Amino acid sequence: MKVLLLGVVGLLGFSLAGAQNVTKCSLKSQLKEKIDNLPEKIKQAGLTADTFVAKLVCYVENGSNFSTSAVTELSHDRGSPASGPSRKRRDTLDLLSNGDEKKNATLYGLFQLPGDPVCNDNNSPNVCGMDCRRLTDDKIDDDIHCVLTLIAKIVEQGFGAQNIQELTKVFRLMMQPQCKNAHYDVYFHECH
Repeated sequence: MKVLLLGVVGLLGFSLAGAQNVTKCSLKSQLKEKIDNLPEKIKQAGLTADTFVAKLVCYVENGSNFSTSAVTELSHDRGSPASGPSRKRRDTLDLLSNGDEKKNATLYGLFQLPGDPVCNDNNSPNVCGMDCRRLTDDKIDDDIHCVLTLIAKIVEQGFGAQNIQELTKVFRLMMQPQCKNAHYDVYFHECH
């Protein structure tokens, strides 16, 4: 029995070893480093690099709580309470669904990106050219690259982009209302 318990504890410790939480300030710095200049079309719409970083980090805080290993299964079978975390899950699932078509979704990693169309979790389209498991490891450079790839496809290719409806849903997911008032200087006041 002790051997079994030690084996389970060892396995649990090994599986959690890859999990990492990033801090708000370190994520801000890494995003700022990667987003020197947003495309002109985004700036014309009023979204500056600072505003985008604040909204994106706010989304990460609300979605994954800065955990690189977060995986969220969303299902229409969970019931429909009027408020609380289940309401948020249902709202997110409704945002990702196509009208009357009720489909389940899985959100991966720090940025809680949906497998369809972002990464390959089965045979889904793969905009970022990566396996979804890479979004749940402790290396976030590829996660950031994936987010920027999504934004670039939407901005540069517009309505002509392949999977534009799905890409737009992912962008709307990242720019959810709870973060609309996330102002850079206020949101990152503790970061030096």
